[in-house]
Amino acid sequence: AQWGNPAGVTGFGLLRGYLASKLGWDTSLDVPTLINKFFIGMYGSEAENMRALFEEMRAFNYYQRTELGMLKQVIATGTPANSTTYPKSVLQSWITRLQAIEDRLAQNGELAACTNVQCEIFGPMVLMLEFHRSTLAPVQLDAYVADILTYQKTTGITYYNEGNAILTKLNEWKLV
Repeated sequence: AQWGNPAGVTGFGLLRGYLASKLGWDTSLDVPTLINKFFIGMYGSEAENMRALFEEMRAFNYYQRTELGMLKQVIATGTPANSTTYPKSVLQSWITRLQAIEDRLAQNGELAACTNVQCEIFGPMVLMLEFHRSTLAPVQLDAYVADILTYQKTTGITYYNEGNAILTKLNEWKLV
């Protein structure tokens, strides 16, 4: 991967920094080519699938801000998200697809790319627990907690957003 082990920062979050650094040195570079290089460097043989998922998540984020009024909600209440802004079906779709990508990368021996994908699975799993844990079957709930703890160790991620340590939240939710 071009960024090595992100140690707590997701690949999707690194894309902006990658583009800024490349374009900071040479503004004539082709942005679509840079984005393709980034995805190949981060996600190996699954670059195309991760790019498609990234574009979907980006469109969803735009929908949240514009159609659901999430930005206005944050300004008015300080609460950026809830089960309406992150529907269970959307999160489940992302988790399932990301896990399939992770499995294929592991089978191909692309372990660095596999770890980078784990960084991306982490967010939807934590959101699933935050907003939908009461609707999950016990076995599924346990699987998410186990995966989150595993991903935390392999990726180095300890916070899922500013000021919220993963273990603190899992303890608060009485899941560990």
